[in-house]
Amino acid sequence: MNIVLAGTSGYIGGRLKKGLFRKHKIYDYKKKIPKKADILINVAGPDRDFCKKNVKKGINERLKINRKILKIIKKNKIKKYIHLSTIHVYKKSSLINEKSDLNKKDPYSISHIKSENFINKNFKKECEYIILRVSNCFGYPSQLKSNCWKLVINSMVKEIFQKKRIEIKSKVNFIRDYIGISYLVKIIEFYLTRKLNYETINITAEKTLSILQFTKIISNILKKKFKINIKIIKNTKRQERKYKIKSSKIEKKIKNTIEYYFLKDLNELILFCKKKYSN
Repeated sequence: MNIVLAGTSGYIGGRLKKGLFRKHKIYDYKKKIPKKADILINVAGPDRDFCKKNVKKGINERLKINRKILKIIKKNKIKKYIHLSTIHVYKKSSLINEKSDLNKKDPYSISHIKSENFINKNFKKECEYIILRVSNCFGYPSQLKSNCWKLVINSMVKEIFQKKRIEIKSKVNFIRDYIGISYLVKIIEFYLTRKLNYETINITAEKTLSILQFTKIISNILKKKFKINIKIIKNTKRQERKYKIKSSKIEKKIKNTIEYYFLKDLNELILFCKKKYSN
């Protein structure tokens, strides 16, 4: 299968390229595209920090990418499109699904919402598509100089081998839904051969962990597998409320692999950081 990928140099794009290239041919959307391309996948766009500092530019940059993709799809008659959005488009709530209220105040969320709206308005006549609202990913990058070290779990594991400790600087024991990046790659690979029904789909673990809970999981792996006892420094004084983000459109057989990929990606991230950042 010929796959055109937007965002090859980013964290998710790099891992997606690595995960798919053995079975498929991957082409950068900014470069030469084959005469026959089967699908275009978009994981490109400005991150949260950029959108926060450059509100209008963040929105326009994400829309600009989708306008370019639309032209490529029209010109090359590409019949399928997978677009990655984020679960951060939602307002906070105890239970969230694809119909839940959207957060139209946060710049990062707004940039994704506007792009989703653009896709729903303009792509249906040109190709099949789905929009994947993706949870908080973690896992090792395909390139060391990746933008993934801003992500809280990746940053935490890296710090273990640089500073020989885990320090939770936040005063809030915040709660997040986390998925291993390999699970996301598996889901995208699943949809390559499926009919895309113009849906918006949540990609989540359907459960949340507090940062302290995640820290204990990491600590236990370090102790049992690597015989490393790590110091945990915490400043948390307040607990965030629990919530759940439903991922009901994902088939059960795929959902059953969430825990496997969670542990796989966490162990691989620890090994990666141990190799690259141990003193």
